[in-house]
Amino acid sequence: MNVKAARSELKRDTEAIAWVEELHAIEKWFRSERFRHITRLHTPYDVAALRGRIQEDHTIAKQAATKMYGYLQRLFKEKEQEITYGPFSSTGAVRAVMEGIKILYLGGWATSARGSDSEDPGADLANYALDRVPKEGASWVRALLHQDEVQRSNRIRMTSVQRKKIPAIDFTPLIIPDGDTGHGGEHHIRNLVKKFVESKIGAVHIEDQRPGSKVCGHQGQKVLVSTAEMISRLNTARLQFDIMGVGG
Repeated sequence: MNVKAARSELKRDTEAIAWVEELHAIEKWFRSERFRHITRLHTPYDVAALRGRIQEDHTIAKQAATKMYGYLQRLFKEKEQEITYGPFSSTGAVRAVMEGIKILYLGGWATSARGSDSEDPGADLANYALDRVPKEGASWVRALLHQDEVQRSNRIRMTSVQRKKIPAIDFTPLIIPDGDTGHGGEHHIRNLVKKFVESKIGAVHIEDQRPGSKVCGHQGQKVLVSTAEMISRLNTARLQFDIMGVGG
C-alpha cells in the first residue's frame, strides 16, 4: 500500500480518529491549571487504554472535586484553614453542613466503631471490607442531595424577601473519605477510588502506614511504607481519577 492509500485508509478508520481525539483531550486535561503542581507517572496513552468506549460522566463527583479544590486553594492563599468534623451518620453529615461546615471527613474510625450487619464494632484497624467506607459515603451523599431537594422545594414557596433573609445552603457533597492504606496494592487502590467516585465522592485520603500493621492514628509504633511506595499509592489514585475524568 502506497503512502496516499495508507492516508486514505487512516481517514476512514473512525476508531483510530476517536482514539487520537481522546488522547488530545487527555493531554489538554493534564496541562490544565488544575494540575499545574502535579507530576504524573503515567501518560495520556495509559489513561486512554484503561477507559472503555462507553463512559459515565460522574457529574456530582466532578462538581464536588472542582469546588473542594477551589475552596482549599483559596484557604491556602489566604493562610486560613477549615476546621471540620467526622460525622457518625448521614444525619450528622447533613446537620454539620447546615451548621456551616464546608468539608466533611468520612472517617474509617466511625465505620469501624459502628460495625454493620456482618461485622462487629471494633477499633480503627481498617479490617472491614474495601467497600464499607464508600457505602457509608454513598448514604451521606444521598442524604445531602435529598436535603438539597427539600431546601429547593421550600424556597420556591418563599417570597423574594423571605429568601433574602434565609440564605440557601450549599449541600454539594464535599467529602474527604478515609481510604486507610489503600487496602493493598495498586489494583486495590484503583478499585477503592472507583468505588468512591461511583458513590459520588470526588476525593480520597490515603495514609502511609503498611497494610496489616495499621494502628489508630493517635497511637505510636506505626510501621510506615517507603517514600517510593507512598508516591506509587498517590499516583495510582491519581490514575483512577484520570480514568474516570474526575479532578480528585
